[in-house]
Amino acid sequence: MIEPKVEHKNTPHEIIGASMAGTILEWYGIFIFSSGAIYISSVFYPAVSRAVSILLTLLTFALGFLLRPLGAFVFGHYGDRIGRKNMLLITLLISGLSTGFTGVIPGYASISLSGCIWMS
Repeated sequence: MIEPKVEHKNTPHEIIGASMAGTILEWYGIFIFSSGAIYISSVFYPAVSRAVSILLTLLTFALGFLLRPLGAFVFGHYGDRIGRKNMLLITLLISGLSTGFTGVIPGYASISLSGCIWMS
């Protein structure tokens, strides 16, 4: 005789813990990038004034916030289909990899964007 599969129900503490872990990791990355905004602006936007370079850096961060609803829509859709735990792990992996790869992006001096219209 085959026994029915018993589904594990997550307790409120498990749900809150998982939500907190994802949120803490996400906000830690935002904190690190915003703390280094002055350095990032000098590396990626040295051809413009200091104020404009910081503004461009902060606008780059803002782009990530503006695209969050799109990500929530896409990953929420697939989370309902293949499981929210799987999508949480995928989004944390994407977030971690993108944060790590940001550290190896070549700066302005390496890629020589002096020909760009908005930087001249």
